[in-house]
Amino acid sequence: MRNVSDITHVCICGSAYALLQYLLLEEEDVIRNHTYYIVGSGIKSEIASRLPQYTQFETTPCQTLWHKIKRVFVKLNLRYVRNKRFPFMQAAKIYAQDYLYPIIAIGQRPYNMLQESPLHMTVNYGKNSQDLKRVQTHLQSLSGRLEQRLYGKVLLSLPASTVQCQKIYLTEPNDSPLLAGKECEILSLASLWEHSSETKKDFVRGIFHVSREEVQVPQGSVFLTQPLVDDGILTTSEYKALLDKLFSHYKSTELCIKVHPRDTYDYSTNFPNFRLMNKPINLELLFLIGWKCDRVISICSTAVNAVPEGIEVEWYGAEVHPKLSAYFGDTMLPCRKYRKMEL
Repeated sequence: MRNVSDITHVCICGSAYALLQYLLLEEEDVIRNHTYYIVGSGIKSEIASRLPQYTQFETTPCQTLWHKIKRVFVKLNLRYVRNKRFPFMQAAKIYAQDYLYPIIAIGQRPYNMLQESPLHMTVNYGKNSQDLKRVQTHLQSLSGRLEQRLYGKVLLSLPASTVQCQKIYLTEPNDSPLLAGKECEILSLASLWEHSSETKKDFVRGIFHVSREEVQVPQGSVFLTQPLVDDGILTTSEYKALLDKLFSHYKSTELCIKVHPRDTYDYSTNFPNFRLMNKPINLELLFLIGWKCDRVISICSTAVNAVPEGIEVEWYGAEVHPKLSAYFGDTMLPCRKYRKMEL
């Protein structure tokens, strides 16, 4: 690692979208030479390894009791040894996603909030959203109050709700009660990309390991996957049965499966006749580079909100499976034109 004095910025992120947003927000010299990156499992290890200097934490939802116990000790260790482990945190300018437990490392420091995905605050933390209700219920529970004592208020609060969150960077206007009274700056990824130097664009493409040439082949229909198994929402057999029904509406020769950066489901084995795009690169960067397709198909991915208006979106919705409906609720809808599909 470079000298502590060289670190002037810290980026704490758990999604490829937030990482891309930070890389485009800050100056090229800062992202190359003066930023320490703290990333979660949502950033694939092959992407993280190309960052100049970083630490990666396992942040996928715990599936077993042993993993839950281990995660408790990781969080406590992070809270009580953070100054020794990340001494530069005391003076650095911090950008972070505050739902991610590595936020514990900032202690009482102020931070600027990064965006999880397109229209994330509208979709996930709108007035009647399921995520908002779920977090509010947890914070009022005995376990929520205990966790706040153990890990600190910044993690165990609603997003952007503490005084430590000084500014929220959005890529488009969002509508959420959590944004009331907060300073927000709206800078689209497209405008940030347009005003970036060619050397900075090359650096960003290098981090995500994608070239202009390999995205020049036009796609027909593209299905956007989601980490529904990784997040413990569906079992592998439930997900396979759901996709069998959905894919029966399309010809395998005409459909490309675009794998979500956090999705580890084995599509090549389960759907060998479909084309795969399994590089862990977010859809938004693909469109910035010039990727083309005719139609985007989704169960309930918020990434469809980043699809240009000239491309058709087919939306099935969380109601296609009772577990998805229970988890996402009935407010998870695209904030753009779409065609509602039935299984």
